[in-house]
Amino acid sequence: MSRTTQERIGDIHIAIPRCLHYADDLDASEGYLADMAMDAIERNIVVVGEARITCQRL
Repeated sequence: MSRTTQERIGDIHIAIPRCLHYADDLDASEGYLADMAMDAIERNIVVVGEARITCQRL
């Protein structure tokens, strides 16, 4: 199922604030929490990149 450009832009609008929210946990005293935050940030950066590439092709 193909997503529309508007849906992809919506993905970007959701992913960026999530990255900023998760960045607050990068300084966590618990190492596992910082690792999870980094994984979440990386995943959302992938979402932004995929949405951008797909929108560029259209």
